[in-house]
Amino acid sequence: MKVDYLKNDEFIDFYIKTLEMNPPARSVAVSNLQHQILFANQPYLEFIGLTIEDVVGKRMRELNSFIAEYASQVLPMAERALAQDKYVRGLLQIKKNNKLFWIDCYLMRLKNPFNANLVGMTSNLNWARISTPMLNLINALDKKLLVVENNNRNSFNLSLTTQEHEIIALLAIGKSYKEVAWILSSIHNQEFNPATIATNVYRKIFPKFEVSNLSELITKAVKLGILDSIPESFI
Repeated sequence: MKVDYLKNDEFIDFYIKTLEMNPPARSVAVSNLQHQILFANQPYLEFIGLTIEDVVGKRMRELNSFIAEYASQVLPMAERALAQDKYVRGLLQIKKNNKLFWIDCYLMRLKNPFNANLVGMTSNLNWARISTPMLNLINALDKKLLVVENNNRNSFNLSLTTQEHEIIALLAIGKSYKEVAWILSSIHNQEFNPATIATNVYRKIFPKFEVSNLSELITKAVKLGILDSIPESFI
């Protein structure tokens, strides 16, 4: 049946019914602009250990689940997701059964395509699968929440490429150019030359930051908040 127009609440109902009829394999929840959960599929419910009756109409902080403890960290991500067209992704460190884990969070705003109104947000929560070298990097940054940049070219107003962000993150935790080359080769399945990376740092990255050495680069990267996030390729 052709649909000519749906009001905001009608579109949300339609969107949820679509998810119910074509259930995605990954966990997904739909919330309104007040962050109240309207729908959650079975993988999402299993992840947080609740039933659909437990979550509908509630905010994350109100849930009787381990995830409620981390709602204050997820909320800024949610607000950021509502304010932009691209999704927001983050790694959230949690403690469960006296063990530390990382959760991979995807948040994206939901618009009514019939009138372009912002009506809510979709969220995905999954256990993060992180390789040992990347886990070492994340632990070295020593943060409980890491935003994962999915479009570095426009980040920080410096026109950084994804590779430049990768290099800065690795240099910041004390990796040598040889180690940076090895890690990038492992991530991208192609060979990276240490000398080429060093040349790019001196000829391209230093000028963007208006610095002349690695110490100044890292200091400025920290000041600008660049190390508050990690490139998506690291996950």
